[in-house]
Amino acid sequence: MESIPLKAPDGRAVSVEQVREALARHPDVAAVCVVYCETSTGVKHDVRALGELVAQTPAVLIVDAISALGTMECRTDDWHLDLVACGSQKALMLPPGLAFLSVSLKAWEQIEKHSPPAYYFDLRKYRAKLAEPDTPYTPAHTLLRALVKNLHRIQSIGIENFWEHHGRLARAARAGVQALGLKLFADPPADGLTVASVPDQLDGQELLRRLEKDHGIKLAGGQDQLRGKIVRLAHMGYMDFFDILAALAGLEMTLLSMGWRVELGASLTAAQHAYAQLSATSRSRPG
Repeated sequence: MESIPLKAPDGRAVSVEQVREALARHPDVAAVCVVYCETSTGVKHDVRALGELVAQTPAVLIVDAISALGTMECRTDDWHLDLVACGSQKALMLPPGLAFLSVSLKAWEQIEKHSPPAYYFDLRKYRAKLAEPDTPYTPAHTLLRALVKNLHRIQSIGIENFWEHHGRLARAARAGVQALGLKLFADPPADGLTVASVPDQLDGQELLRRLEKDHGIKLAGGQDQLRGKIVRLAHMGYMDFFDILAALAGLEMTLLSMGWRVELGASLTAAQHAYAQLSATSRSRPG
C-alpha cells in the first residue's frame, strides 16, 4: 500500500485545494486521512470541506478527531466523514484507555470487500456485538462507567453549548496570549488548545521549566523541530475560564522574569474582555 503525503509549513493547514489536486492526480486513492485538530501545532483542518470533496470520489475520508471531538463542531453524517476516530483522554474528560470509531455506510462497503488485517482489529465483530449490546473483547470497564457519567454531563449541557464553551475559552486564550506580545502559531487555530511562538531571544524550554517551578503551572512545549519554539495551552474538557486566567497570569510573571517586556495584567484584561463579550453575545441569541 502506497501513501501520498501532502505537506504544509509548520503551523499551517493542508489546504482543500491541495487535496483536490492530489485526488485528480491519483484517482485510484482508496482513503484520505486527515487530523481535525493537529495537537502538536494547534492547527485545525477544514474537515467539512474535505468531506464534501471526498464524497464525490470512491475514496473514504478518515478523520483523527482525538483532540477535536467535543471541542469543535463535528457533524459526522452531514459532513460526509466516513471514519471518525476519537480517544477518551481529551474533551471526553477521561484517562487514556478507550477508543471510539464511527463508520459510514460507504466505509462499511469498503470494509466488507477486504479481510481484516488482524483478529483483534475486526470492525465487523464490533458491529455484530452492538445488537446485544456488548463488545467482542474485554474493554476497560471502569473507564466505561466513568464515560457514562461524562456523557450524561455533556448531554445535560448540550453538545452545541459544549462546542460553544470551548470556542469561548479558545478566543479568550488567544486574546490573552496576543496581549503578551506573543504570536499565534497555528493558522487556522483549533479550539482545543492555544499555541504561541516563543520569542527568538527567549529559551522556550527554560520558560516552561520556570513556569512550572515558580507557579505550579505546566504547559506543553513543541516536539521535534519545534522543541523550545512554541508553548501549548490546553483548554478542553474540564478546563474552565479561570484555569485560562491562572495560566496567563503565570505566563506573564515568567516572561517578565526572563526579561520580556510585559504589562502585568494585560493578558488577563484581554482574555476577560474577549470572554465577556462572547458570553454576552451567546446570552442575547434567541432560544
